[in-house]
Amino acid sequence: MLRRFSGKARQTGEGRLKWFPIAGIPCQKMWDDDGYWLPYAISGLGFDHGFVYDSGMRRVNELRLANVRGRSWRG
Repeated sequence: MLRRFSGKARQTGEGRLKWFPIAGIPCQKMWDDDGYWLPYAISGLGFDHGFVYDSGMRRVNELRLANVRGRSWRG
């Protein structure tokens, strides 16, 4: 998670840019896999992941998600 940011955020084709407090992240409006891996990233845990989406790219059909001991996002 960001603690500092400099520069200018740029829009992409995936959606409108907006900052959210951690407790208010709208996972239900994001890619389906975000609800699986985002709690690991927020808590600072290292993880290994893989997701397979359905043909419409709307829902995760298969997932592999594991906590990886000794890895941390907070270094």
